[in-house]
Amino acid sequence: MKDSKDNIHSGHRKRLRAQVLATKDFSSLPPHVVLETMLSFSIARKDVNPLAHELLNMFGSLDGVLDAPRERLLQVKGLGEVAVDHIKFCAMMPDIIKANKTKNKYYIRNSRDALLYLQKQVAVTATEKFYFAAMDNNGKVLMLKCLNQGSIDKIFLDLRDLISQITAIPTASIVFCHTHPHGNPTPSRSDIEFTKKLENVLTSIDILLCDHIILSTDSYFSFYEQGLVRRDSGPMASKFKSVLAEI
Repeated sequence: MKDSKDNIHSGHRKRLRAQVLATKDFSSLPPHVVLETMLSFSIARKDVNPLAHELLNMFGSLDGVLDAPRERLLQVKGLGEVAVDHIKFCAMMPDIIKANKTKNKYYIRNSRDALLYLQKQVAVTATEKFYFAAMDNNGKVLMLKCLNQGSIDKIFLDLRDLISQITAIPTASIVFCHTHPHGNPTPSRSDIEFTKKLENVLTSIDILLCDHIILSTDSYFSFYEQGLVRRDSGPMASKFKSVLAEI
């Protein structure tokens, strides 16, 4: 009897994968189908359809499941460490794919370049995230890294670690970016104060802060455009004057 059930689930999973892979418009796939397919790769010999629906009810949406903290997912009955790690890995894939598609192929030479690059690379999800893009002397993007997610205040606490990660790369200039999932890209007082502190520290080590851009789902805020970042200051500024031209 057990073998019969296993065969039923095996056949269902095969049909499910075929249905997903044959879909031309992936945005049309129901969230429970996407999540069930995802779970089928990490949970063996079990009907994961009820679990997929339960997760969607608990976290509100597919984005909510993908962005949920690992600790909360581990509390869900039926999800083990392997399944949770698989969910978190799937959540990382869009950023990984985007970063690899444009790796060593993109140049940021002005604020418009920075905005267009970040809008293509950074997804505004239910969780606030903080990124930095590091460029070389010619404005060539060396890497885009997501440093953390959660409350922006908590992210901003670890200035020492942030500077340590930046200086580990042969960086000449930096663009910071963080997301505002609530839709309003206007910076908070702590956003402005922390950006100024970052600018002062980076200037002291000859790294140019080109801009700090806040992205929401349908808008943005540029610290440079609003005069909150001075790209004409610091010992490295003259070197980038021709590369980082104003719009």
